[in-house]
Amino acid sequence: MGAKKSLLKSLLLIILIIILSLFGILWFDILNVINAKSFFAPLYKLIGLAPQTSRTVTDLDDIEIFDKDEDILKKRMQSISIQKEELDKRAQSISEQEEANLLVAQELEDERLAFEEEKKTFNNRVKKYDDKYIRIEQLVSQLNSMAPKNAVAILVDMCKTDKQYVVDILRTADEIAQRDGTASNTSYWLSLMPVDVSGELGKLLVVKPVSLD
Repeated sequence: MGAKKSLLKSLLLIILIIILSLFGILWFDILNVINAKSFFAPLYKLIGLAPQTSRTVTDLDDIEIFDKDEDILKKRMQSISIQKEELDKRAQSISEQEEANLLVAQELEDERLAFEEEKKTFNNRVKKYDDKYIRIEQLVSQLNSMAPKNAVAILVDMCKTDKQYVVDILRTADEIAQRDGTASNTSYWLSLMPVDVSGELGKLLVVKPVSLD
């Protein structure tokens, strides 16, 4: 009789241990310490509770939050992509503007160089004119200091190579005489020249003065 009681107590103790273990496992499952949802699925159905699966309420909330974060990230990436395109367009526009500015700067530089060249040419022509006028003034002074016949002989000889140069000399002689308030020897020199020479020079003198170049 004593052996039966001892066996019964042992059996009850084992059952109690199993029940406590099951409750412990169930409690840890509820606390999400362990995952025993599939094991307790019949018990959940028996007491009218939907058994939790791998997609728990917390998991669903996390997924929703993840989806929202993903949407925000996509929108930010799209915004960054749009900004990048705008920056690329601005960079392209700036590059094109810089190229246009370089072309304008080159054109201005070419115009400046052309102007400098024209200025240099003009200054050279002015200097050449001044030098030639100075030489003619010196020659007129020498001719005025000579005997008229000697001066005429020189002028007639110069007519053989450059009649226009002789015309410039005669005009300069008139200008110097007018400036100094003296009588010009031009008319007298012409009267001493051969008729054909004086006639050609007379025609050239009435023509509008040309450049001394």
